[in-house]
Amino acid sequence: MRLSYYLKEKKEDGLLFFTDAGMAVRNNEKDFRQYCLGTGYNIALTPHSSLVFRMCGRIAYDRPDVWDPIEEEYISARNIKRNDAWYYALNFSIGICF
Repeated sequence: MRLSYYLKEKKEDGLLFFTDAGMAVRNNEKDFRQYCLGTGYNIALTPHSSLVFRMCGRIAYDRPDVWDPIEEEYISARNIKRNDAWYYALNFSIGICF
């Protein structure tokens, strides 16, 4: 889900700020969340479309399964005290919005 705030109307050129959060795609049923906070610039092409340049910092959180190479199986969740993984990224994007 993304929330954007345009300093001018969306159909005008101008600066924008946005934040988003949500569940990222996974192959299993584990919890994997991601968050983003950023800014961008909107260039109006027509009254109903625009070119948007965005830059944001993104954080993702995961609790991956732990593999035991000796037993060659995943360790039971009750035997793990803590297993958190945090991922950080700087994203740049260009998009056409209709």
